Amino acid sequence: MNTFLTHPWIFRASDGSRLLADFREVYFPTPAEYGDDGYPQFHTVLVTTPVYTLQECCSKLIRKLVRREDVGKLEIPEFLRKDIRLTPDLLREIQMLTRRAESGSYESRQTERSL
Repeated sequence: MNTFLTHPWIFRASDGSRLLADFREVYFPTPAEYGDDGYPQFHTVLVTTPVYTLQECCSKLIRKLVRREDVGKLEIPEFLRKDIRLTPDLLREIQMLTRRAESGSYESRQTERSL
């Protein structure tokens, strides 16, 4: 696929859960490289599933099995109920990633992960 350098990508599974591109939350395209024949050389971007915490896995499963209106009936701590009610929201995540990038904290987190 061709894309623009100024167009970052984020990837999600069909259920809304995060995916990583080249082991990063946000994929920033690299400048095009051309072979001796003048044609662009394409490179592979690995899209993988991150390692989720046990809490994230359980919350995802409970969201599937329990109706939203019944979450309050579960005998679990309130912070877990809030987490379960918090369904994946792509727009909210984009806004959070944008704020992180603008503050510079995103770049520092990506640098830490690549070390």
